[in-house]
Amino acid sequence: MSLLETRQLVKYFGETHAVDHVDFKVGEAEVLALIGSNGAGKTTLVNLISGLFRPDSGHIIFQGQDVTHQTVHGRIKAGIARSFQLVNLFDQLTAIDNVALTVFSRDDKTRKPLTLAAADTAVWAEAAEILRVFGLEAKARMPAGGLSQGERKLLDVAVAFALRPKLLFLDEPTSGVSTREKAPIMDTITSVVRSTRISAAIIEHDMDVVFSYSDRIVAMHQGARRDPAKCRRAGQPARRGGALMAPAILELDQISTYRGPAQILRGVSLAVGQGEAVCLVGRNGAGKTTTIDSIMGLLPVRAGKITFRNQDVTRMAAHQRARMGIGYAPEDCGIFPDLTVEENFQISQWLGKTVERGDGVFAVFPEVKAFLGRRGLHLSGGQKKMVAITRAMTLAPKILLLDEPFEGLAPVVVTRFIEAVTQIKAMGVSVLIAESSVVNATRVADRLYAIDRGEIIYRGGPQDVFKNEGVMKTIRG
Repeated sequence: MSLLETRQLVKYFGETHAVDHVDFKVGEAEVLALIGSNGAGKTTLVNLISGLFRPDSGHIIFQGQDVTHQTVHGRIKAGIARSFQLVNLFDQLTAIDNVALTVFSRDDKTRKPLTLAAADTAVWAEAAEILRVFGLEAKARMPAGGLSQGERKLLDVAVAFALRPKLLFLDEPTSGVSTREKAPIMDTITSVVRSTRISAAIIEHDMDVVFSYSDRIVAMHQGARRDPAKCRRAGQPARRGGALMAPAILELDQISTYRGPAQILRGVSLAVGQGEAVCLVGRNGAGKTTTIDSIMGLLPVRAGKITFRNQDVTRMAAHQRARMGIGYAPEDCGIFPDLTVEENFQISQWLGKTVERGDGVFAVFPEVKAFLGRRGLHLSGGQKKMVAITRAMTLAPKILLLDEPFEGLAPVVVTRFIEAVTQIKAMGVSVLIAESSVVNATRVADRLYAIDRGEIIYRGGPQDVFKNEGVMKTIRG
């Protein structure tokens, strides 16, 4: 008997068939992998099952009961829980606070005065035990925002596990982590799941993870189920060698940046030439995003200098840098979920420097025109990235900063985004990309910098980095 079953489930967003008459089952104590390209409908299917979306038609059966119209809270009580691709934690709270808050909520204790909550030893004992089984007991008193990406991923799953689910959906539990971290993370998660006989459905793009940890594979394509045996890996374009840098449009000279009391960047220097694509590669926590945030003016620079088009912008506000021509597509995309795609574009244009809204705006991603009227909440991960880049392009930037643009994308979609970067370059726009995968970086970069612990450890041609064993070991962990 299946633990979960969907019958002819349908969800349309306008003319887009996000989930198209899908029959889907998860068995008792089964670890299932749900695969497919970005936009295939995987996350929408999970959103329907977990109650975030209402289906247009069809049924959702859980433990023999029809839960199609049950509330999110009701489904959680019934035993359906999930983690998220973009980690959903209270960053200012400690790791144990995050888990304990979930336990309080599960047991309907959140109305207690804080003094009574603090004295509820059973809750805190359970939270500590959950952290222990996920290997996070040593991080119990650390703020969630200070954990590494891999630890944050585990904590997000631990929070979902604290709900005592019978079925756990894991949305890309290894996205954004280094190759070295993936196996330990999945070993921990599957060990907990199998030892407690929880069923788990894992949305995943990494086929090594899929084949190593799942009992069964379900593939989706354009909102419908597909036979996994018919799926194939897309071809990859040939890599290019390094190129000489054109006159610099952006220069960082020995910048040092802090996040709170912690120094993250330590004398970082790099340059991006006119019409050039430069990649900054490194492990999670190496300083890539902090570098991008420093350039954009989202973090103050304590020392050093940032020059853009021969002008010192080190102390300039973020909106002024955007008006000068520095475009930005953040890692989390920054899409307003309750606004349409069109309205997201309008907000960016209110900065005061707009371009004519013609087909030129959609030259890089013409696909975006098809969902201009769709709310951000209803976009897939890949579609959000397309919108974020297109939104940045509406301000006619001279340089575009892309923070982890390939994260969480299927291989065929990565190729599509690499083609987009090439097209952006052809339009005369320089590109600086923060990227965790050195392989993806070398497919798109004219030059490459490697960063570790806030310091540049390599600069040069993309292919030459593979010859430096020390740098490669550091990047890959």
